[in-house]
Amino acid sequence: MIQIKNEVYIKLASILVMEYEIGGIIGEKNNIICEVCFDKSTPNYNMGIYKANTEYLNKKIEEWQNNSINFCGIFHTHTDKSKSLSKGDIETIKAIMKDMSNDIDKLYFPLILPKDKLYLYSAKIKNNTVKIYSEKYKITGGEEDEQNRT
Repeated sequence: MIQIKNEVYIKLASILVMEYEIGGIIGEKNNIICEVCFDKSTPNYNMGIYKANTEYLNKKIEEWQNNSINFCGIFHTHTDKSKSLSKGDIETIKAIMKDMSNDIDKLYFPLILPKDKLYLYSAKIKNNTVKIYSEKYKITGGEEDEQNRT
């Protein structure tokens, strides 16, 4: 089970009042999600699609690497009607996993919904086959320490 620093969870929860289909990346150190970077892309509300600003996010990933923080996933928001990954989300996750270096065999894909809901998915790749799982997480380092979420 992955842990999420309370301050990162609060930052992610802060976008719950914003529009849907926005996103960004998360970083981890010692199996704790400890960093979040909100994307600077412009959401496409009409299409209901989050399209990452990869140039901006890749620069952040390089900065994290210089500070021993590992890129560990991409988050985005949905409307409160859809707590499952869409077909487009699944296709994107599979493409991302197949494009990753051989050093990375697992990434996390938090899905954030209005009204304080964070659903965590992970993707693993083995023999060029991507499998996606629902994950539990634990918030750590604050008043919600030791609280398990699904």
